[in-house]
Amino acid sequence: MVALGTSLALLALIGAVIIGDSPADTPERAPGTADTRALSRRLAAESRKIAATDIRLARRLAATAWHLARTDEARVSLLNAFLHPERAVLAGRTGAVTGLDFGNDGVYLAAVDENGMVRVWNATSGEPLEVYADHGPALAVSAPGPSYLFTVGSDGSERERTRDGFLFTSNPYPRPLRAAAISPDGLHVATAGEDGFVDIWHKGGGYPGVTSLVHPRPVTDLDFSLNGGYLATASEDGTARLWDADSGELLAVTGGRRKATAVAAAPGGSLLATADGRTVHLWDGRSGKRIAALKGHTGRVADLAFSPDGELLATGGNDRTVRIWDVHLRKSITTLKGHRKPVRRVVFDPDGYRLASGDAAGTIRIWDTLTGYTIKKLTGQTRPVRTVGFKPDGTRLAVAGDDRTVHIWDVHSDELFEKPDVIRTGHAGRITDVAYSPDGEHLATGSDDRTVRLWDVYSRKATATLKGHTKPVRTVAYSPDGKRLASAGDDRTVRIWDVSSGKSIATLTGHTKRVSVVSFTADGSRIVTGGADRTVRIWDVSSGRPVATLTGHTKRVTGLSVSADGSRLATAGDDGTVRIWDPATGRTLRTFTGRTKGVTGIALNRDGSLLAVAGADDRVRLWDVPTGELLTTLSGHTGRITDIAFSGDGYLATGSEDRTARLWHMRFPPVAQVCQMASGSLSEHEWARYLPDIPYRQVCR
Repeated sequence: MVALGTSLALLALIGAVIIGDSPADTPERAPGTADTRALSRRLAAESRKIAATDIRLARRLAATAWHLARTDEARVSLLNAFLHPERAVLAGRTGAVTGLDFGNDGVYLAAVDENGMVRVWNATSGEPLEVYADHGPALAVSAPGPSYLFTVGSDGSERERTRDGFLFTSNPYPRPLRAAAISPDGLHVATAGEDGFVDIWHKGGGYPGVTSLVHPRPVTDLDFSLNGGYLATASEDGTARLWDADSGELLAVTGGRRKATAVAAAPGGSLLATADGRTVHLWDGRSGKRIAALKGHTGRVADLAFSPDGELLATGGNDRTVRIWDVHLRKSITTLKGHRKPVRRVVFDPDGYRLASGDAAGTIRIWDTLTGYTIKKLTGQTRPVRTVGFKPDGTRLAVAGDDRTVHIWDVHSDELFEKPDVIRTGHAGRITDVAYSPDGEHLATGSDDRTVRLWDVYSRKATATLKGHTKPVRTVAYSPDGKRLASAGDDRTVRIWDVSSGKSIATLTGHTKRVSVVSFTADGSRIVTGGADRTVRIWDVSSGRPVATLTGHTKRVTGLSVSADGSRLATAGDDGTVRIWDPATGRTLRTFTGRTKGVTGIALNRDGSLLAVAGADDRVRLWDVPTGELLTTLSGHTGRITDIAFSGDGYLATGSEDRTARLWHMRFPPVAQVCQMASGSLSEHEWARYLPDIPYRQVCR
């Protein structure tokens, strides 16, 4: 048997690659024997091969591959398995899913089907917990507490069940039901029949027992907002209506010409989403006016769900896909494929990190929205964003661009309508670059107005204006000790400034065209620059003399990143290539070609093992540096990405000409959840299939 420490080491490695733990925290790779390394690589290859069809087995294989030998292939298989959006497939030979709900704590997932089968799973591990077959055809299910299950049948019956075996049945709805919904807290039930009446049954809170609402035509769907305060209804008359769930007051009516088949209410009732056929419509929840029509599904849309923060909308339909839409951009940001039958229900978990979907065959799929899909969009810039920069501790992000302001955002804030701190810089031209000082107390901004300005972050006031460049400044960077600042630009020079006095202490010349990017090495002894003359140059800070000139790019150098440990240098160019160099020797270690054209920005994570590349196609690609494997592609921006940066604690930030910056959550769940996500170790049968000549072991327990 293998101790749990093995699985902890497994997560520590993933943390080092994605979260950016210091090299000292990264487990050393066990050399292993030639045989175990070969087995590790074989299992890693099997994991990659089946990730699209059986993600849980792929994760078990990846974990076992890493346990056998810590090869590069095993590490990549882990990254691939945990970056994959599908977390679990919960299959069962039942009827079409008619109700689906996460418990309020996100631990449980409950589903009910057209035959009345009720199933409950552990939503983290996918482990089946209970199955009940004593209910007739059902329409809705809710799991408002860890030991409480509530279902509503199409015959008007209601069942409340506890996990200790208590069952309470009643028939409070005195007619056959066409639609039903249960509020997330379980305190309200909305029901609708063929007559157009909607009844809200109050099970607590001091309100009257029932509130009746009237539609002119039969109701096709009902949905409570996540806080339970609003009820949305859709009708055959083409309208959707938003009601106060407590008082029954009608708040808004949307227009429509076709039968509305599905409806969802955003948190706070600010938005309504309806479906008619293949089209999804967004409506203002106050005025009832249509905001947008979302098109992309090739079959009828059957269900809709807003994320808890209201930023995302999930849709499922007869084309067997689930789509996730950015509500503000009104654009599909990903399509989740895997269902073999039409999708009938979609629902987010309370944190928004998982999405569950159920289909006509009774199969439930749980999708991971944390890695690569859940994004925090930072709006407020009135013109294109040119640059983003993290505070060294990762708690703040500075965003700047053509509107000459710097917006400073709290990275970890969960507020839906967060407001940033704004520095109105007074630059006479657009801001081209921004950088935090190592202590996080100051900012530097470079501008087309040929100046560099230094700012006190807390007072938001300028402490110095650095003049000397004769043409626009393109890039700025602090030294690791914060005592010096480097700037460069169109005048082909690199200037080094004393931060305390604001005086220029050296001017580096040698580039024959515009200098686009600049960075200090980790020890502060050297500066690395890249420019339109297609060269990368390394300079000695103390003498101001060039140390090396790196050649290989055939067009302008557009991106540069030095890993925090100083072991890797990454550069990108308009030639579509990304090169990884050893800055100590100037030797090219790896070249990435053919995947991204017009590279606009690059960033290395802390230990230089993960590379993010922004392309002119508005996407970001994540590469594993040691193996050269493409891990995943992030999409969502609608304009050219202009800058990109990693934080030390696992966020990736991007700025774009679409006037937004985005935070991408690249972090994995806590250590304790990893073996659960992998559904434990390989079974003895699976072990015998893939490792027939090795005694069985449990990697996770």
